[in-house]
Amino acid sequence: MNRIALVIVLIVATAASALALDCFEFDDVIQPQGQAAIAQVHPAGLQVVGDAAYSIGEDSAFVAVYDVSDPAQPVELAALLLPATPTDMAASEDWLLVTVPGLGLVRYDLADPYAPVADDTLDLGIDLPAVALDGDLAAVSVVSGVRTIAFDYPFGMIALGSYATPSAVRDVAVDGARLYLATYANGLVVVEATDPSQLLPVGEAAYPGVPDRVDADHGLAVLTGIAGGGSGFSATAYDVDSDSSPLVLASTNVSIGFYFNVVPRVTGPDRIIVASRGIGIFDFVVASSEFEQVGFLRGKHADIHQD
Repeated sequence: MNRIALVIVLIVATAASALALDCFEFDDVIQPQGQAAIAQVHPAGLQVVGDAAYSIGEDSAFVAVYDVSDPAQPVELAALLLPATPTDMAASEDWLLVTVPGLGLVRYDLADPYAPVADDTLDLGIDLPAVALDGDLAAVSVVSGVRTIAFDYPFGMIALGSYATPSAVRDVAVDGARLYLATYANGLVVVEATDPSQLLPVGEAAYPGVPDRVDADHGLAVLTGIAGGGSGFSATAYDVDSDSSPLVLASTNVSIGFYFNVVPRVTGPDRIIVASRGIGIFDFVVASSEFEQVGFLRGKHADIHQD
């Protein structure tokens, strides 16, 4: 059974709102377990490493740290103060990476995941919209392209390889030695990073709309973004389990009359969860060239992370 943590806005009967980090158990259905108050006014991102969780907000110059060892009683522990509001973050068992405008990429050592220690900063001279991390391979988007980041140098982080794209990179994901880019006009772009200093193209596949977010795991990638006409969100799944260009498996449009941030997470070789700040969590199975919705949980969800 998997544990899922969500940054969620709960609307209570009095029409007041509470910001909270919710923990759920997820097997065949999503079942609420516990909740902790969250300090960010507009929560925007979440990472979970073991029994620790980290969140960022759109108007909050800090990273909040939580203990989620007991899903029924998650507890906020600390706030890691920053000079500006972070734009994105990524985590592995050893590191937490945070992109901060005007500062660059900040690395935290997670030797004690409940008390991260900032030990390095890398300034690439521009703001970094997105960061992704898998093991010791990290990548940051640099507007029209991506850079890989190395950790194993005694003097700190350095930028290694670079790969330019014809259009802006909206988001980036890392799975194994591959980078997956959500690009404005080229859809999904896949880049080989076996040698992080020499990034090589694998292929690309179109997306029927404007992609905003990407995730990849289990040989499956997914893009989400604005549906045609801007009336909701769309999601497209791709088979990326080969050395050739990604293959479109299925697409779906969810018409909700408006579009808010939509975050996809691949949770299995045919399973995708999509968290929409506008309406709730959608649980999909990709089968027979189509999305089959197998679950839904109403709410205003900013991000979702499975551990």
